[in-house]
Amino acid sequence: MKRIAVCGCSFMTSSRDQYDVIKGVDWGEDFPIEETENIRKEATQFGYVHYPNFTDIYANKHCFKIDNYAKGGASNLLIRKQIDLALLNPPDFFIISATSPFRIDFMDNDGTIVTNCNSTQKDTKTYYNYYIKHISNDEIDFLKSFYIIQSGLELLKNLQIPFLFLPGPKQFSLL
Repeated sequence: MKRIAVCGCSFMTSSRDQYDVIKGVDWGEDFPIEETENIRKEATQFGYVHYPNFTDIYANKHCFKIDNYAKGGASNLLIRKQIDLALLNPPDFFIISATSPFRIDFMDNDGTIVTNCNSTQKDTKTYYNYYIKHISNDEIDFLKSFYIIQSGLELLKNLQIPFLFLPGPKQFSLL
């Protein structure tokens, strides 16, 4: 079975893994596309709501296995790191979506890199507001994101792994 790796922010996420873990015995494999009232009722009892991503639907229709590395709130730096993570077990194909170049990365208390919207650090909002007001420059933030994403796409080209790139917000028109 061919494998697709998906990298991006919340636009590329899915609840497919959650569905696979808690699905009931009478839930059909096509649940994300054609759910019945009984299936919907059972899912609701478990507190489950399925939000299929278009990649789920495509993979299901074409019998691909999907490895979804996307995370809500990811910056372009974290999306680039998702590409590296996926390459530890190289897929047959990548679908990559860039995000806003204005997501700022911070080192969280536990040493992980997080964006301003995902940090558990109490002072992150203060740091973010200071950065936006006194330090950031939209043109520089855009260029940094452009080069970060471009390096991942160039790597895939060099490795001859096919990919689909979705520019996301603030079109990466130079790619």
